[in-house]
Amino acid sequence: MPLPEKDQNRQYQLALLIFLFLHVGLFLELLLIGHYESFWQLFPLISLGLGLVSLFPGFNLLLPVKFFYLVTIVSGVVGIFLHLKSNWEFEFEMYGGIGMMELTTKSFSGALPVLAPGTLIPVGLMGFHLLQLKSKDKSK
Repeated sequence: MPLPEKDQNRQYQLALLIFLFLHVGLFLELLLIGHYESFWQLFPLISLGLGLVSLFPGFNLLLPVKFFYLVTIVSGVVGIFLHLKSNWEFEFEMYGGIGMMELTTKSFSGALPVLAPGTLIPVGLMGFHLLQLKSKDKSK
């Protein structure tokens, strides 16, 4: 059973509020921790920044917006891998003789937060959800 128009509008507004909170919070967090020292560190900042720009009222280009959200999701996945890889290399250098299981455990709890980049994944998914809600609203 479809939601009444008033409830759909509320659902869209709530999703947009959550999305903005996540987007702005993550963008500011990355800026504050200096997450722009290398080429790879710029990807989440760029995708989050472009995602914010895409929310401006006059921006109606659907394909670039979808691309921004896809890049945000991919940045999260790649970020998890890069954080884990860096921790793995550091821990291997520090404790070269330890077993694989202990090295893996130490890598997940290392200096770089391995799962932190994963917060970009729901941001991108939320963006796609907002596009879906917005397109339902325009189809009426």
